[in-house]
Amino acid sequence: MYFTGTKRSILWALPSFMLGAALLGGFAPASQAAGKRVVRVMQQNMDAGTDLGYIFTATDPASLLKAMAMTYREVVASNIPQRAALLAGEIAVQRPDLIALQEATLWRTGPLGQPPATTVLYDQLQLLLTELENRGLHYAPVAVNSLLDAEAPTPLGFDLRITDRDALLARTGLPPSEFALSNIQTGIYQAEFVLGNPVLGAIPVPRGWMTVDVQVGAATFRFANTHLESPPAPTDIQVAQASELVGILGGTTLPVMLLGDFNANADPGLDHFPTTDLIVAAGFVDTWHALRPFEPGLTWPLHGEDPYTPVSKPNQRMDLIFLRGLGAARIRRIGWPTQGIWPSDHTGVAASVPMPE
Repeated sequence: MYFTGTKRSILWALPSFMLGAALLGGFAPASQAAGKRVVRVMQQNMDAGTDLGYIFTATDPASLLKAMAMTYREVVASNIPQRAALLAGEIAVQRPDLIALQEATLWRTGPLGQPPATTVLYDQLQLLLTELENRGLHYAPVAVNSLLDAEAPTPLGFDLRITDRDALLARTGLPPSEFALSNIQTGIYQAEFVLGNPVLGAIPVPRGWMTVDVQVGAATFRFANTHLESPPAPTDIQVAQASELVGILGGTTLPVMLLGDFNANADPGLDHFPTTDLIVAAGFVDTWHALRPFEPGLTWPLHGEDPYTPVSKPNQRMDLIFLRGLGAARIRRIGWPTQGIWPSDHTGVAASVPMPE
């Protein structure tokens, strides 16, 4: 498996008119409720279509080739374009002002054994943006964090390349005087899982974060998006990443909205790691628990992968919205199946947050 060595943390290459809007403002109005401005936010892991389990368990070159073919077929079977359309439909209903995305994956193919592969197979982020435009909804990427970027040959006559990405989207359309973004930052956690494999060698699996300051009228807050490490990596790596994140967000006196796939169950039971307790101890409020303390709010898994299995029951609440210095008025899970297809293997979570006057 090859690693491209591309820069991991980037501001996505927007058309110039979009980039200017992203940096200077030009985003959609927060809604009004009971005389207060309300910002709607949404958390969603898009699901890359595979957990790469076939690949990571390969033990020799022959099993790696077989694993690559199985992974390719699994990704295709996961209905990425159809799922992007379903997710756009959810966004059309919720009309969030800001969206935190994880696994906004870029899949590419290329000539066998001649990296880097550059022919786009699926660009999950662009597919979503196109589907939103088709519905008359206008969103722009504020930042995109490129993470794991790896490529390997398949027995199907081509290389297959994955680029894992997190993204932050904002709805466009209003003058900067009413809804403006600034101080965009992205980064990679120092705590990093390195997967050892007998045929692939040592594979670093970077995870990252991104923040942007959001001004809504007279109010300003910091919006953050992250995707923390998941099992089977040692739990202490995820906890160390959460500790880094708390330190990063501790550097501002602004109110903070922190959204993400934390890969840790926020409730007691299966996979309840110290991660979420650490975040709460830093002054953040788990919004679901605050507003719906007697409802489980489970978000994962909606289906299995490696192999892809369409139907499952969620047993963990790992897609979370934390607030510090703000209080939400409403929170809900979204993203249930339509015509037998799930938008993702995670539910989304949407919240409405009134701005202080």
